[in-house]
Parts: sequence; structure tokens; C-alpha cells
Amino acid sequence: MAPKEDAYLVGSEVDRRGLHHHPLIASIVVAILAGLLLQLTHFIDFQERIEPSLPGSVSVRLTDVVFRMLMGALLVLVLTPAMFGYPRGAGGLRRYLTHIRVSLGTSPQKTLVATLLAVAAMVMIIALVPLVMGEFRADPGALIRDEQWIILLLALVPAIWEELAFRGAILAHLEDHPIPRRGLAISSLLFGLYHFTNLWVWDDAAGVLAGVVTATTLGLGWGYLVQRSGSVFAGVVMHYSVNVLLAAELFISPGAGDEVFGVTFLTLGVLWPVLMIGIGRALFGTTVPPREESDSVERPRPAVTRG
Repeated sequence: MAPKEDAYLVGSEVDRRGLHHHPLIASIVVAILAGLLLQLTHFIDFQERIEPSLPGSVSVRLTDVVFRMLMGALLVLVLTPAMFGYPRGAGGLRRYLTHIRVSLGTSPQKTLVATLLAVAAMVMIIALVPLVMGEFRADPGALIRDEQWIILLLALVPAIWEELAFRGAILAHLEDHPIPRRGLAISSLLFGLYHFTNLWVWDDAAGVLAGVVTATTLGLGWGYLVQRSGSVFAGVVMHYSVNVLLAAELFISPGAGDEVFGVTFLTLGVLWPVLMIGIGRALFGTTVPPREESDSVERPRPAVTRG
């Protein structure tokens, strides 16, 4: 009798061994790799190391953005598909991207409407809290005048790669296995714990902990809307918008204390997920639509053992 193969068959080809039989373990590994690769510039003091070797016309901050984007692409487009057992090549990558909802979903119009409503709700919360606390300003021009334009580029890194990793790959593959409803909770928890890497950036442990809790609740709201819309696009746009508005503090008066930012951040973490769930239920109902499957590559299935 032939030995039992611990592998997946894709078409007639035996896929390479990996952690695809253990989606929770694979998800944890992906989250750890995200922390290492997406925060690598801070671990190695990238800007300080690279600046002396750059020509005067090359911006060190732009170089940093490019480096982060490359690390994100390595994580999401190379390491993560391998972790979940997809075959190499264009067919396997296409199958993977389809499976993690890289599309506008089953109803592109509803996806766009849901995304716009969610962003509008976020803007309302971020503006309302400083207004109530007497520290409101509305000055989008500060992004250019105060040389904060780099935020518009830096915010792309977590918006694209964190969403594709957590609301894309991790959430989708946890849903494929027993008790799929836990996938949203587990992926959100991993997303929150991932933010402990900010300890390498900030000295404020209490602030980092608050960020972990808020990221977990935001992950629940983003993931819910991604599930209902069938598109990770909503998560990318929401993530980008909140990062830009919070980082640039466009609605908070200059010189306002940390308390204003903290209350705004925590209020966002409590109210926004509730609003996103409401938007998702109103537009898409309560059922998670089936994900589209690529015709070019069959879905991995258990190998057949022949005696």
C-alpha cells in the first residue's frame, strides 16, 4: 500500500506541503510576518541607514514608502499564498486573489455606496468629538502647507497590505474551515494583536494598548462589511481614510492635548464598527455571499490515497 500523502491536489498536480491544512496556525504566522515586514523600517532604522547613500535629489521618505510597499507585496503576494498552499505561477496567484475577495464584490454599486457611507460616518465621528471638546478645526490644506503630504503615501502601505493580509487572506481562509463564523473574530483579534508592534515606534505603552483594542473593534467592522459586500475594496478605502485623517489630525486644533486625540480614537473604535455593521445589514442583508471561484485553478481538495 502506498504511503498516505499529506498534500493537496490542484488539478492533476500535487501542491507543495505547507500550513494550508492548519489555517489558524497559518494565519498566526502571516500575522507575525506582517509585524516583521511591515514594521521592518522601524526595526532597522531604515531612513537613517539609507539617507547617507541617496543622491540629493532622492527623497528618503519616498524611498521609505517604496521599501514598505515592496515588503507588503512580498508578504501578501509571495509568502502568504505559499503559506496557504497555492501553486506557483499566474494561475495560482489569480486563484488566490479571487479567493480573498480582490474584486468589487457581487454588487459593485452597493459596495461603492457602502464604502462611501462608512467613510462619511468615520468623518462625522472624527469631526464631532473635537467639536464637542472645543478643539475643532477644518483645515485640509495643512497636508500641503505643513509638509504632511507624505502621509497620503504612507497611509497606502497599511491600507493595501494589512487589508489584503487580514481582511483578505486570513479572513477568507479561516472561513473555509470548521466554524467559519469564528473567522471574523479571530482575524480581528490577530489584527489587534499585530498592533503591539507599535511598541517599537511609540514609548507610550498605554497608548499602544488602546490602539490594540481599537484596531480589534475596527477590524470587526471592516471585516463585517468586507464579508457582506464580497469585496476587500471597502476595507482598503476605509483603512486608508482613517489613517490619513487621524495621522494628519485634520479636524483637531493645533496644540490640542493628547486627550482629544485619545477620546476621538476610542470613540471611533466604539461607534464606527456599529455603524458599519448597520450599513452592511441594510445594504447586503445578513447572509455572507459565496466567494467567486477562479475557473483557471481548481480549489485545493484533500488528496486521494490509492492502495
